[in-house]
Amino acid sequence: MIEAPDLSEQRFVALIPVSIRPCRAEDLPALEWCGAYREHRELLARTFGATERGTQLMWVADLGGFPVGQIWADLERDRLWAARVFPALRGRGIGSRLARVAEDALHARGRSAASVSVEMGNTAALHFWMREGYRVAGLVREEWSHVTPDGMRVEVLSSLQRLEKDLTEASPGAASVLNSADDFVDKPQETLIDAVQQAAPRPAGPWASPVADCPDREGRRHGRRRQTGGAGPGGPRAHQAACRRRLTGGSLRGRR
Repeated sequence: MIEAPDLSEQRFVALIPVSIRPCRAEDLPALEWCGAYREHRELLARTFGATERGTQLMWVADLGGFPVGQIWADLERDRLWAARVFPALRGRGIGSRLARVAEDALHARGRSAASVSVEMGNTAALHFWMREGYRVAGLVREEWSHVTPDGMRVEVLSSLQRLEKDLTEASPGAASVLNSADDFVDKPQETLIDAVQQAAPRPAGPWASPVADCPDREGRRHGRRRQTGGAGPGGPRAHQAACRRRLTGGSLRGRR
C-alpha cells in the first residue's frame, strides 16, 4: 500500500525580481501600503512635489509593479530618510540596496557624507545603519507635522540619534561593523544617551524622520504626538493595524 504524501505544508525558495527605480506619481497611492501609511498621504505628496523642484529624491523597490520598499534623500541636508521595506521581504538585502542607491546619488552630486536619524530606543534600526557603515554623531530633537486624510493635524517631537557615513572612503569591513554595532545596541538606553550627550541639539527641520524611517521590531514609532482636528472610526491607526495583520499574518515581527 502506497502511503499518501503529507501535503499540509510545502517549503520552497522563490526567486523574485526586484528593481530599484525613481518614484513616480502613480506609486504614491500604493506607498500607503493598504492603509498602513494612509495618514502620511499629504507627506508623500509633499515630498514628491519636492522631487520635482529638485530638493528631494525618492526611490522605490519595485516588485511586479508594486513598491515593496522606499528610501528618500534630502538634498538640502544630505540626509537619507523614510526608509522602509515590506514586512514579509525584510532581511533579504532590499534595504541595503536602497541605501546604496541613495548614497551613490549623493556622492555623484559631490556630497562627501550622508546622514540618517534613528529614534531613541530603536536598537534594531541602529544595528541596521551601523552595519551599513554609519556611526553615531550626536543627539538631535526634531519636530515635524502632517495633516491626515481625515483633516487631523499631527505634530511629533522626537529624540533622535544622528548617524553619519563618509562617502569618500570605503566602509569598514563587515565583521568590524557588526561587532561595533552589537557592542552598542546591547547597552541600555541611558548609555546611548550618555554616548552622544556632548553633541548640541540641532534645530528642527521639515524632513525629520516621519515615515517609518527606522521602525523597531514591533513596528512602533517613538516620540510624542499631539493631534488636533477631527478623526472618526476607521482612522489611520485602524487602517494601519488592519494592513499589518494582512501583511504579516497577525505578527508584527520582522526587520528590513
